[in-house]
Amino acid sequence: MYILGVQPYTKFTGCPLSPLLFNLSIEPLAAALRMDPRIRGITRGNTIHKCSLYADDLLLYITDPEASIPLALDLIGSFGRLSRYRLNLAKSTLFPVNSLAKEANYSAFQFRLEHSSSTDLGIQITDTYQDLFKQNFTPLLEKTKSDLARWSVLPISLAGRVNTIKMVVLPRFMYLFQMIPLFLPKTFFTQLDGLISSYIWDKKVPRIRKSLLQCSKSEGAANIVKLSTWMRANVISNFSFLSQSNFTVASAIMVYVKYETKDFGEGFLCLKKCLHNTHS
Repeated sequence: MYILGVQPYTKFTGCPLSPLLFNLSIEPLAAALRMDPRIRGITRGNTIHKCSLYADDLLLYITDPEASIPLALDLIGSFGRLSRYRLNLAKSTLFPVNSLAKEANYSAFQFRLEHSSSTDLGIQITDTYQDLFKQNFTPLLEKTKSDLARWSVLPISLAGRVNTIKMVVLPRFMYLFQMIPLFLPKTFFTQLDGLISSYIWDKKVPRIRKSLLQCSKSEGAANIVKLSTWMRANVISNFSFLSQSNFTVASAIMVYVKYETKDFGEGFLCLKKCLHNTHS
């Protein structure tokens, strides 16, 4: 609809073009944030990270917050006056990560201040690397245990239980594997496999080995994904951004092999050393 030759700002509700148009319209803001030298981002290797976009979610990475935040807000405000894009400060959070950032004064900003962790797209971002597992994977494991206990009393067939795992449980963990590339301990997968097996077989003795259930449908099996393999694949795939650095494919394979041979500690130290060489 056009009135006096002026194009409306929005499409009708449910229009499939709406998210695509929004993605196109938000890119100039991201480009302006990245190109402004006064807004200081986080440097890793040869790359300066300033912002990440996903749908209408905007995540800023800022150093020198007392100087950079007002500049970023002013730029976002200028963009909003042209596009009617508004930043909801009441729902926005500010999460200082290191000790220097936590000592800064944020009383002039309307953001909700987070201290030990912050949630973004369902992921708990913690101020320490060691807490990522405890804040993300442990709660999901407990939720899965609770859900499977409730569903186990329902009259669901064997095929229905397998499909429940494939359509509901597995995507939850795959999302975390993709968003948080961590090498998880094998005790985690042992516990998860036990929950899945108990649910599929209705707390009875399994009649088919787990390895057979994980075979493809062309082989007459259920094609249940092996989560530990998915975890390792996602972790190694995230190393592609280090392709021009000291971290090589051979290093990734070394980490994988050491993990497979149950030498998890040595594999983790190898990974840590490679990442340290990359960022130094």
